[in-house]
Amino acid sequence: MGLFGKKEAVTPQADTSQSSFSGNNGTIIAEGMTFEGEFFTEEQMDIRGNVKGKINSTVDTHIAKTGVHEGIMNVKSLHLDGKVNSEVVCADVAALGPCAEFRGSLSTKFFEAEHGSDFEGSLTLRSPMNVSPHNNSFNTKPE
Repeated sequence: MGLFGKKEAVTPQADTSQSSFSGNNGTIIAEGMTFEGEFFTEEQMDIRGNVKGKINSTVDTHIAKTGVHEGIMNVKSLHLDGKVNSEVVCADVAALGPCAEFRGSLSTKFFEAEHGSDFEGSLTLRSPMNVSPHNNSFNTKPE
C-alpha cells in the first residue's frame, strides 16, 4: 500500500494468552479489576482480576495466574492457575495448574493437580454415577 492507500479495518482481538478460552465468547474480569457480588453466567468465564462473592456458572470457569476468587463458586468445571479461597462445587472437573493456590473446600467428580500446585483444604470426590462419595481431607503443606 502506498502512503495514501486504502486502509484495511482492524478488528481488535481479545487477549486470550492467559486462558483456555475458545474464541471471543465469554465473560472476562480483567486484571486490575475487582468485582464484588453475586452473578450467574451461561458463558465461559475468565477471571484475571479479583472476584469476591458468589459465582454460578453452567460452563467452564478459568482463573488466570493474576486472578483471585474469594467466596462461593458453583461451576461446571474449574481451571485454576491463580488463587482461590473459596467453597467450590464443580459438576465435572477441577484442574489446578502449576501456579495454582487453592484454600477451602472442593467437591468435584474429577480432580487434577499439576506438580507445583498448592492445595490446602477438604476435597470430596463424587462418583461419576453419584453412587458412593469419597471424602478426603488433607493438607499438602509440610508441617
